[in-house]
Amino acid sequence: MRTSVDEIAEGVYRISTFVPEIAPPAGFTFNQFLIAAEQVRRAVRNINTPHVPHNWEARVLFEEHTRTLFCGDLFTQLGDGPAVTEEDLVEAALESEQLFRQTSCLTAAVATLRSLAALEPRTLAVMHGSSFRGDGAAALRAMADGLEQRFGPEADFVAVPSVLAGPHP
Repeated sequence: MRTSVDEIAEGVYRISTFVPEIAPPAGFTFNQFLIAAEQVRRAVRNINTPHVPHNWEARVLFEEHTRTLFCGDLFTQLGDGPAVTEEDLVEAALESEQLFRQTSCLTAAVATLRSLAALEPRTLAVMHGSSFRGDGAAALRAMADGLEQRFGPEADFVAVPSVLAGPHP
């Protein structure tokens, strides 16, 4: 287990713990975020996203000064990637979705991702895996398209058992 702290946007810090024993051989990261507000007043918007990705009380946060969207479990990836990347996260996130099956309602997820794109975030602060710096709106739309193409219609998706459905050690 290893913990690190990295600045992913101006005054936004990612505190990350990598646990190689979870989802071997890739491992899994658990991220928390700290917003420094001593020098700059920060406006953080709460956006309810029921069932997106997986529970009724789900939400994301949007910090307006840096245009950082705190995505929670959206864009989850396996492994121990860099704190922040400008590389595409969508395929890795779709592979994690295939493995964990965390999204509870595909229709709601697709609509929510497309509506979040309207915020035009510059940074996507991701709870598990690398965060993303770049055209966050394009990444959100690509994730919506990828979920729809890979896992729709929902009836086909729910017919495939989750990796979490098996016995646990």
